[in-house]
Amino acid sequence: MSKSKYYQKYKDDYHLEWPCVGKSTKGEYYAFCTVCGADISIKSGGRNDVFRHITSDKHKQTAKARGNTKGIQSFFRSAAGDDSATKAEALFTGFLVEHNLPVAASDHAGPIFKKMFPDSNIATKYGSARTKTSSMIHAMSKNTSALIAEEARNSVFSLATDGSNDGGSEQLYPVLLNYFDETKEKVVQALLSLPALTDGASTGENIFQLLNRELSKEKIPWSNCISFVADNASVMLGRHKGVAAFIQKEHSECYVVGCPCHMAHNTAEKASKALPIAIDELLIDIYYYLDKSSKRQKALKSLQILCDTGVRKILKHGATRWLSLGLCIDRLLSQWQPLQLFFKEEMKGSTMTRRPVSTKTGPLAEKTAKASSTPSTSMSAPKKGPSAEKTSKSSSTPNTSMSAPKKGPSAEKTSKSSSTPNTSMSAPKKGSAEKTSKSSSTTSTSMSAPKKGPSAEKTAKTSITSTSSLTATSKQYSSVSRTLKRKSSGPQGALPAKRPVLKAGTLTAPILQESRLVRVHRLLISPQTKLYCYFLKYSNKIFDDINLLLQREEPCIHILNKQLNKTFQDMLVRFVQPTVIVECSDVKKVQYGKRDCQKSDKDLMIGKDAKEYLESTTSPEDDSPLRLTDADLTYFYLSVRKYYESACDYALKTWPLDVKFLKEAEVIDVSSRRDVSFSSVQYFVEKYPCILNRQSENGDLDKLELEFAQYQVEDFSGEPEILNKNLRIDKKWSAISKMEDGNGSKKYTLLSKVMKSLLVIPHSNASCERVFSIVRKNKTDFRGSMNLKTLQALLTEKIANTDVPCYQREYSKDLLSKLKQATYQSLQGKPSSTPQSLPSTSTSPISQ
Repeated sequence: MSKSKYYQKYKDDYHLEWPCVGKSTKGEYYAFCTVCGADISIKSGGRNDVFRHITSDKHKQTAKARGNTKGIQSFFRSAAGDDSATKAEALFTGFLVEHNLPVAASDHAGPIFKKMFPDSNIATKYGSARTKTSSMIHAMSKNTSALIAEEARNSVFSLATDGSNDGGSEQLYPVLLNYFDETKEKVVQALLSLPALTDGASTGENIFQLLNRELSKEKIPWSNCISFVADNASVMLGRHKGVAAFIQKEHSECYVVGCPCHMAHNTAEKASKALPIAIDELLIDIYYYLDKSSKRQKALKSLQILCDTGVRKILKHGATRWLSLGLCIDRLLSQWQPLQLFFKEEMKGSTMTRRPVSTKTGPLAEKTAKASSTPSTSMSAPKKGPSAEKTSKSSSTPNTSMSAPKKGPSAEKTSKSSSTPNTSMSAPKKGSAEKTSKSSSTTSTSMSAPKKGPSAEKTAKTSITSTSSLTATSKQYSSVSRTLKRKSSGPQGALPAKRPVLKAGTLTAPILQESRLVRVHRLLISPQTKLYCYFLKYSNKIFDDINLLLQREEPCIHILNKQLNKTFQDMLVRFVQPTVIVECSDVKKVQYGKRDCQKSDKDLMIGKDAKEYLESTTSPEDDSPLRLTDADLTYFYLSVRKYYESACDYALKTWPLDVKFLKEAEVIDVSSRRDVSFSSVQYFVEKYPCILNRQSENGDLDKLELEFAQYQVEDFSGEPEILNKNLRIDKKWSAISKMEDGNGSKKYTLLSKVMKSLLVIPHSNASCERVFSIVRKNKTDFRGSMNLKTLQALLTEKIANTDVPCYQREYSKDLLSKLKQATYQSLQGKPSSTPQSLPSTSTSPISQ
């Protein structure tokens, strides 16, 4: 009889131990694996059979594959209205925009968030790479632009623009609008669009047509534009064919605002040109001599440590940067001693490595010398013969002679007339040496033995002889005022209209004839250079102060007239007698150009530092070669007068010192409410009917006048913030508009509306300069192919959200809904043609 077989049956304990194991439909001798989807025979082994399957490679691989596969439900939001992941994507997009980061950075955002926050449901759902992020930026920008256009259609605004200076075939013209935002309770500036001028030249008419197209596209009427601001270029503000002329044809009452910041900068530039030393060029020369040379910077650093002036970087002066000159001069003066020593050592090294070049001799020497424009570094024998005199007369080449000095009675005249470096090492000319030295424009930097003869004493006093030491070299240039004075004209030695072109050897002369090293060294060893730096440091603050004030983002139109006139008077009081200013009822009519109306030399305002420097360098007991002579002082004071006169001349010519519009705008100032009249308010209401657009308001001047009268006697005791001097003027008028009377009605409905409308008028064009700064931060060399539409979207969002940091922004349900659909709509509505791109760049996807 055969032995009976016993089979193992399925037990519920298997499922408790392994949840993936359950009953099989094949029978009680089988178990079913939900992971593998297979029946497992357990007849012989029972639990061991299940364990053997669970630990098999097949089961493990299947389980791993199923673990990485998402179910279909994971592709849908967990619940209706759950926008948490979309909000996270919007916040990170705002972070990229605010900090000028590449959109491509979003490619790794999702994976790294999942790695950083593995237990976060939002991080798991986050899925915005570059394509989706770019689409969201465009959707946000489109929503923002729609809100801006809606405000411009329903209220007054100001328009500002400026052309980019990329130098390509296309120029960008940002369309910036100023309007009063009731939700933010202040005047805001927003970028409506960033069009590029692609067709035709950048003429006033073409630029106007570009602006007109952008406004017409959004159905914004020109009648709501109460002012237009641009820089002072003729293409913008020209009376006949400038952009402003075409705008005023569309809307005759549109007020055109020139940029006072540009005016103040240009005034400072014009005034500095009246000085005999180009300090701005000196700053540029020093910077570029040190720039990109670690060896030179290291040498300067060691000298800064030695002189204990602090290790400071030499700043770069930008001719178009409004506030850079004063900062650069401060840094130059603080590092004067190490810079002086540095360039002295550089000159020594340059002299040691200079290669000798032989000069020509013979009858052609005269013509050769006349035609020559390169420095002669000859070590050969000198030219001989009768032509030597003419040769030296026409010669303008530096000669750094190491030869023996000229001998004889002509040596005195030789040293007196010499003025440019003589780099020759030859022996002196004979015979015609006297005439030669009289007409020579070369300065001997000889290393030879001293001159002999009866005139040696005078020669030593006046000769510019050596660059081998700071003392001897600085002495030769300390008498430059005498040369400058000889170049002046007029009965009182007044300066010429233009900066004099002097012979080589004077402070301002050989800009084209000298190397940068020689030029900087020559200026740094001159005591007059430091004097003019001290003066310019003091006088330039006039223009820095007004520029700082007018670069503020808050409205300043109500103080513009007072500040410009105050600045002009500030220039006058520095060199005009106070009685002359007081006796003249209008400061613009002061006869500041007459010498009799000006202060004496000792009373001219040149700054404390300049006065102390003069005292230290003009002491009678001081026999230093750095001592300034009386001739130096005379010419310095003449230059100071010319500086202030030039500044006043340009200010009277270009500044809006007597403009009715700006005078009437002072009515906006709350602090001067009792000093103005209702006629100023009426002036603007009649000029801009669109301010009171409803018929009932437009005709109710009586109510407006009553509100103005009540406003004048209001003490605002219950509203202390209104009297706060540090509070923005638009914030003050927003608070005034909320004030209620005893019945709960608004007290200043019409008046506040008029004032808030006038506050949108900008006081400068600094906003456009800020836009171009943002452009340069976003369109870098590494993102040179960024699409113009993407750049416009970035700028629109960035400018619209400057007040709120990225981590505090809130997004409405409606906007989040649009962002969910942004990628789909972007891909479906993507044009077949290549999008318009920035000038001089190749096109690329919008995800750049």
